[in-house]
Amino acid sequence: MNLFKKFSLSIACLATSFSFAQTIQFTQVNNLDMMIANIFGVQCDGVSNVQLLAVPLQVGRFENGGILGLNSGLVLSTGVVSGSQQPSGVFNSTGFGTSGDADIANFGANAGQFPTNYDACVVEFDFTPTLSDTIRFTYVLASEEYPEYANTSFTDRFLFLVSENSGAYANIAFLPGTTTPVEINSVNQAVNSQYYIDNLGGPNAGSFVFDAYTTPF
Repeated sequence: MNLFKKFSLSIACLATSFSFAQTIQFTQVNNLDMMIANIFGVQCDGVSNVQLLAVPLQVGRFENGGILGLNSGLVLSTGVVSGSQQPSGVFNSTGFGTSGDADIANFGANAGQFPTNYDACVVEFDFTPTLSDTIRFTYVLASEEYPEYANTSFTDRFLFLVSENSGAYANIAFLPGTTTPVEINSVNQAVNSQYYIDNLGGPNAGSFVFDAYTTPF
């Protein structure tokens, strides 16, 4: 996940289970290797070589996220994860001044249109599917760029890149039934609005700082 406008904040929440609770809780991850193994280990064998290409404050765990459609899981943020548990009327933003990610900048139909990006948060790991040849994950993209910067030259984007045996990377995070990447320019109040949730006055506005977020994908 990354952004193409400095000093904004977006997150991707990845999870594997569902429940319904009222207040989302965010905590820092002390053992990323164990967390990745817990999330993907049910479907995979030999999860290894976990690497974080980000500031540690950009990664966390969330609980009680049922109102998002996700119970618990991993948070990847372009800012500080602990700031996510604030009312949506608060503008929460942290600029680390770290580099962006070339894969995000150069992906898809608009490759190269956003050459400058900052504060990328990337988690990499190796795994071997064991139960089948398919791996599934559920995620939500939330952003402080909503709604002002939707359909502009700035965009927050989430990619899930998979490489088989060190081959070329392929993204598997698309809008349902399409090859459109998940970003604020492809899901917002005017485009694919069936996947868009306005959080400025919604049921989650008191404890989830982002102005809007997607439905689970």
